[in-house]
Amino acid sequence: LVEIPGKGLTEEDIDKYNGIRVEIASAVPRKKQVSFSEKFGEMLPEGQTREIVVVEVETKPIGIDRLGQPITIIEEFPLKKHPVTGKYGPSFHEKSKSYKLFNLLKINKFEDVVGKSIVVIKKIRQSGKPYLGFAI
Repeated sequence: LVEIPGKGLTEEDIDKYNGIRVEIASAVPRKKQVSFSEKFGEMLPEGQTREIVVVEVETKPIGIDRLGQPITIIEEFPLKKHPVTGKYGPSFHEKSKSYKLFNLLKINKFEDVVGKSIVVIKKIRQSGKPYLGFAI
């Protein structure tokens, strides 16, 4: 029998890649099920979900993990639904994640992020687990 390493980055990997600059490879919209309400800070009743649309922005590989797979960093950016047209687009509110990214990279739409470089930093989830994310 062989030892199979766990999936995900080790603390050493996170520290090793903390602060590096990497090029963005893609920005792909997708639908996602979430358990939080449209009202900020509220959760839906147990077992219920709603569908939202996000743009997944992924970097080029920054290294190789314990399983020999390329390490890429993915950040999700929620989109808002236009009340009249029903089409989705980024929020331009000054506190929105999309606005901060666009302002940092000096762009106006998600299609323009491909080829731009971004700094990757160590962040901590609410659960206390560290991960790598974009410095925005």
